[in-house]
Amino acid sequence: MSVNQTQIEMLRKLLRHGATERVVRILERFRPAEIADLYGYLSPAEQKQLTTVLFERQLAAETLSELPEHILVELLSNLGDGRISQIINRLAPDDAVFVVSKLDDERVEKILNGLTPLQRERIEHLRAYPAESAGQLMTSEMIRIQEDVCADEAIDIIRSLGSTSEFIFYIYVVNETGTFLGVVPLRRLIVASPDCPVKDLMVPDPIAVYATDDQEDVADITARYDLLAVPVVDDNFKLLGVVTVDDILDVLQEEATEDMYLMQGLSEEDRVYAPVTHSVKKRFPWMILNLLTAFLAAYVVGLFEKSISEVVVLATFMPVVAGMGGNGGTQTLTVVTRGIALGELDYNDGMSAVLKQVGIGIIVGAGIGLLTGLVAWAWKGMPFLGLVLFLSMLVNMSIAGLAGAAVPLMLKALRMDPAMGSGVLVTTFTDVSGFLAFLGLATVFIEYLV
Repeated sequence: MSVNQTQIEMLRKLLRHGATERVVRILERFRPAEIADLYGYLSPAEQKQLTTVLFERQLAAETLSELPEHILVELLSNLGDGRISQIINRLAPDDAVFVVSKLDDERVEKILNGLTPLQRERIEHLRAYPAESAGQLMTSEMIRIQEDVCADEAIDIIRSLGSTSEFIFYIYVVNETGTFLGVVPLRRLIVASPDCPVKDLMVPDPIAVYATDDQEDVADITARYDLLAVPVVDDNFKLLGVVTVDDILDVLQEEATEDMYLMQGLSEEDRVYAPVTHSVKKRFPWMILNLLTAFLAAYVVGLFEKSISEVVVLATFMPVVAGMGGNGGTQTLTVVTRGIALGELDYNDGMSAVLKQVGIGIIVGAGIGLLTGLVAWAWKGMPFLGLVLFLSMLVNMSIAGLAGAAVPLMLKALRMDPAMGSGVLVTTFTDVSGFLAFLGLATVFIEYLV
């Protein structure tokens, strides 16, 4: 069920008047993720009131774990340590680690002291792994069974542990030392003969990730092999936990958002309902960089002021050349960045990828340039203007292919995110090269254009 504006306004009015029971009746219609969406429409005071209501109905933990990061950080700063400890006690360990990571260092120890010993132990175990790694994403609440257990015994174990396990689509088989041996799909276990050992039912040579692997690599493996969960092991291949599909979906969304934002010079924390001051602070540095690159393009145009003054019609077609180059560069950039993110392309394959994208740029540039030249000729009656447009479009689209492929590969080689600022850099290349090619060629053919 989606949240509509009428419900939002009604909720705000009830919160202002302290009509708690009516607020509860509205919230009963929504799932935790939908309640989390409501926070984006509320003022800080209203958010705090809503959180109080959720605590009274024991819904706070489920809802707060669904909040966007910037709202969660702001809300945690307004909650007492005791309240936060209550929330974290009710969360799955991996979700609890995410919440703890958003707290100031000086608060973390106080809040951890308020947890149950078991929950604190689980959280500290996961926090020992690198940030955004498989170790921090995994849960240990799974069912593992010794290899010599029979199918009927395994089903009894599932019945006894099922209520405490987060995920039971797969049963994980280990030996007496905890080494990971294989996976038994639940369906295969149910239909098996009662006395059949699970080692005969398991899928051997299982796919697994190491606890220190990056979360993006875990997501890639999950997608590639169509898994519902990925086992996590240590360096000795001992089973530590599993990363479940709900966490994988969060990672995919997070990584896609991060890449999309970085390509446009935005911070991942800059969301639709983020505070105005927060958005301005995050965007302003990149806009300064954009301004500098725009002045660079303006400088190139300024070099040809005399040509433009003699053939004013050139000003009409300048945006066409730069705009088409920008679009071509962005298309190439998107394809190459995606290939790097999915592991389809690495630095060793870079030269062939660059040459291919340049070739595509030349072919597309020739087609678009021919069409643009014919339109200019028919419109202005100037065949040499059409020729200049054709040649400049050919040059700019090939440079767009070069920049769109080379920029993310260079960033990757420098151990930087390939998406970081790529859009700004590629647009700069295409604008400058487009103006330089078009106005430079126009200057060469100036006597035929006057």
